[in-house]
Amino acid sequence: MWRSLLRISVALMAVSIIAATTAHAEIGRPIVLPDFQRQSLLNGMEIFAFPANQERVPFQLLVVNGAAFDPAGKWGLTYLTTRLMVEAGKDRSGQLLQAGLKTIGSELTYRVDWDGIWFQGSAPANRLTDTLNILGQMVVQPQFEEASFGSVRDQIAAELEKRSGEPQFATQERFLAELFDGNPYGHLVRGNPTTLRNIQLGDVRLQYKKLFIPNQAHLAYYHTGDHEALFSALTRRWGSWVKGNPLPFAFRKAESAAENQVLVLNRTLEESVARWGALSVARGDKSSYALEILEQYLTLSLPAWAGQVAGASQIRASASVETRTMPGYLEMNLQAPAPQVAGYVKKFIEALTEIQQGHIDKQRFEEAKRLTFMELRSSLENPDGLLRQLLETSLYNVGVNYILNFGVRIDRLTPELFQAATKEHFSTNKLVIVVAGPAESLQSQLSGFGKVRLLN
Repeated sequence: MWRSLLRISVALMAVSIIAATTAHAEIGRPIVLPDFQRQSLLNGMEIFAFPANQERVPFQLLVVNGAAFDPAGKWGLTYLTTRLMVEAGKDRSGQLLQAGLKTIGSELTYRVDWDGIWFQGSAPANRLTDTLNILGQMVVQPQFEEASFGSVRDQIAAELEKRSGEPQFATQERFLAELFDGNPYGHLVRGNPTTLRNIQLGDVRLQYKKLFIPNQAHLAYYHTGDHEALFSALTRRWGSWVKGNPLPFAFRKAESAAENQVLVLNRTLEESVARWGALSVARGDKSSYALEILEQYLTLSLPAWAGQVAGASQIRASASVETRTMPGYLEMNLQAPAPQVAGYVKKFIEALTEIQQGHIDKQRFEEAKRLTFMELRSSLENPDGLLRQLLETSLYNVGVNYILNFGVRIDRLTPELFQAATKEHFSTNKLVIVVAGPAESLQSQLSGFGKVRLLN
């Protein structure tokens, strides 16, 4: 998952010994989820229902198809299709469905990822049925009209053109393109202005028919009152959704380059923006747990790097590991003065090398395990987080046991297994390094990592 830059200081890394000991003891025990009902409609749509007693309840709908299925040259098609469904959908009277949701006090947002399409919101408990049926009208009976299609497509293109000059945006776009060369994960979910202009209304209608099918959909929500009555009401709306044939998830496998790829985007900036990393593994891979710990281990290392590179206790940087249906990636994100960028890349390479050689800081490793477990457990304590985590087990086909046994698997990871996983999946000679900043300063510094390509 994407994480924004974090400002980390040594003081913030201080952890109570009592709290750490308690949390560590909990890691080795299975996670217990609240009771819920699991049912399916005849068309294959799956429903998870959690009883609640709140006045307002959350809901989420997942469609297990995403932007990875965008046709070549028409990147952004899935995002455009989804946005049209939500923002341009109307009821029989011509009123926007979004306005209808607002009238009854409900909220709805959406997100398109490479592997899935998410609809998330909340509703007054006594209007949940109405809310889900309005969502059903958006999804089951969308209206794709020429006028709204053109205006929304142009709006997305304008948004992308506006962001293209932002260094964070530009480095992310280039990083993904270099890392996933030829693989669908290499394009942004929203596409770019050129690929959006290649999309016609017929493309949207066809993409909807291919991706939005009930046997690829999972709905989860909290509710009050009689669930059978709610389920029956949902069946009338959602049951009319026609079952289809899922598209095969067969794409060109991303391959690491034979050597480091170093790119500089020439920009006049007070602080350079840098991203570097490598391909990782798929969700559910036996090494995915070790790589989640690696994310925390690197994050915990950042304050020390700041002291060694810049003589500071703070750093604007983050470490993240993405695991998806296909192999994802490990990424470091940094904002720092240009003369310091190479020093931080070097520290990253040194840290990976030390881990691969078995020189692991045991205290940092145990803290990284604890934080990895706590991140999942904390998300489960939030109703939205719980629904998301549960639906992700369907998205990545890992089963609910992935959540239940997460702590047990993290607890069983030894420094030796951590070392082996890091050594197996990462090479310090096959990195993608993308930096936006003054080329004159950056080129000579980064040349030690490989041939530098300059992009204006």
